[in-house]
Amino acid sequence: MTEPEAIPTESERLERVSFLELRNNQLADAIKRIESERHYMEAEILRLQREVKRLKTELDRLRYPPLIVGNVRDVLTDGRIVVKSSTGPDFVVNAAESIEAAKISVGSRVALNKQTLAVMGVLPASVDPMVSASEIVAKPTATYQDVGG
Repeated sequence: MTEPEAIPTESERLERVSFLELRNNQLADAIKRIESERHYMEAEILRLQREVKRLKTELDRLRYPPLIVGNVRDVLTDGRIVVKSSTGPDFVVNAAESIEAAKISVGSRVALNKQTLAVMGVLPASVDPMVSASEIVAKPTATYQDVGG
């Protein structure tokens, strides 16, 4: 036969309840801490994913081959372009689809793909540093009389 279980006393029940309440509070605090850590980790994952995307974009940009500078000599009726390369000879080349045909005109500076010599972009007009250094930005206030004339 089995022995009947001892019925806990009032103080034992109160002690057990206070122990369980304490344990419940500890677990609730642990849940809050873990939730906080989870939110931090999710934010960190998003930040790192954005950083990875930015770095991949930068890597793709750096992997892009260097371009050759050329000058447009003529635009043919079939859409091809006669370009004088900075390396010397003239070439008949095509333009990338992303380039608007209206932007390409005779005398324009263009960027050429190093391997195919296709026009990859239209560059701004070149500026000679000697000319820009000798430009007068503002009209001088000194007169000829002021300088001894």
